[in-house]
Amino acid sequence: MLEWDVWLFAAVLTKFVIYISSFLAVGSLLCLWMLKPVADVVHRPLLRISLIAATLSAICTIFRISLQAGQLYDDGIVGLYDTEMIGLVLDGPLGMSSYVRLVGLGL
Repeated sequence: MLEWDVWLFAAVLTKFVIYISSFLAVGSLLCLWMLKPVADVVHRPLLRISLIAATLSAICTIFRISLQAGQLYDDGIVGLYDTEMIGLVLDGPLGMSSYVRLVGLGL
């Protein structure tokens, strides 16, 4: 059975926030695109929601990379900032998906 520790809980929580905020950013932009003829009363809040969600998703994506490095290092908080472990994580599949997600959020 899966044993829940702090690293696993933090990884699941950041993944959840990344998914929800990414969907919110894309969904609000799609609504903005579909509601072009509507006045600024709708456009400004949707644009603000989209920017906040995209920013939150980007921050959590970067934090997720640090969490994975800390989980691999397995020596407490020190592993979150170990550049060798972060480089190792960035060379793997999590790094590639993070690059693609950050580029998509930037667009």
